[in-house]
Amino acid sequence: MVPAHVFKGIVAGLRQIEIDVTPALDQIGLTPEQLDALDDHVPRVHLRAFWDAVVKTTGQSGLGLRLAEHVRPENYAVFGNLIAASATLGEAALRATRLIRLATSTVRLSFQHDGDRASLMFESVHELMHREGIEFMVAAMGVISQRITGRALSPIEVHFTHPAPPDLTHHLRLFGDRIHFESSSNGIVFDGALLDLPVQSRDLTRSAALQAQAEALMNGKTARGFKADVRAALALELRGGEPSAERVAAALSMHPKTLTRRLRTEGTTFRRLLDQVRLQLAERYLRQPGLSVEEVAYLLGYSEGSAFHRAFRRWTGRAPRSGSAEY
Repeated sequence: MVPAHVFKGIVAGLRQIEIDVTPALDQIGLTPEQLDALDDHVPRVHLRAFWDAVVKTTGQSGLGLRLAEHVRPENYAVFGNLIAASATLGEAALRATRLIRLATSTVRLSFQHDGDRASLMFESVHELMHREGIEFMVAAMGVISQRITGRALSPIEVHFTHPAPPDLTHHLRLFGDRIHFESSSNGIVFDGALLDLPVQSRDLTRSAALQAQAEALMNGKTARGFKADVRAALALELRGGEPSAERVAAALSMHPKTLTRRLRTEGTTFRRLLDQVRLQLAERYLRQPGLSVEEVAYLLGYSEGSAFHRAFRRWTGRAPRSGSAEY
């Protein structure tokens, strides 16, 4: 699963570089209202489908690289601020490797320094990471390094595990001709002497406080509840009508019986979670003045408005009214 704010951030970033994402959102069946309503997690398969749709509808490559050019350390809260408070680039790299889970659960980062060469490499923890996402990660490492030191890494080598895209304009602009596609890893190799570069925003006192906060977050970081994953999948499946346990299980890469069993161990059922998701979304949609009750019913997967009326009255004891502040 991918945090909803990450998905929204990608959409917002693409809009910032003047990419029309509407056709791509249409292709994956996500309306602007549903996008705004996302507040939990999104199945990775949907993020990959979105990237596929963006590439297809725009005919462009290098979009992940262009997004990375706008990245700043502060975008990553404690993780990014700690990197920016480090004494040197080498210290920042070591911290990033150790604490990467505070920024993303998508990759594992490794740092090596061998003689006059240093490298930051990563591997995806799943097979659904899109090419554009991989290129974003590699470029972001270089961009953040330049932002905190004021000096470009000027990579010796850049590695990608995927084949070269048709258009290398942005790749060559950022990395020159040092790119190796269909490599065994993803990452960047640079001059080891750069590890001694001082970080311009280094702050020993702030660094110590942030380190303690990061350690506490790492120690307290636990796996998200399975119910939250199912809620996120349900919110997306609603756009296709009445969600089924079979479709939700498929989105979560498991058998429907496994889904039922896991929910039972957490003290709930598929139907109960579906009602909870529908009620949460219904109350949000009904606060939007541009949506009628019938439109809200459609967004919640009901084929008839009367079914939504009955369900809402069962949940709340009152009839649904659009644009009402009481919701």
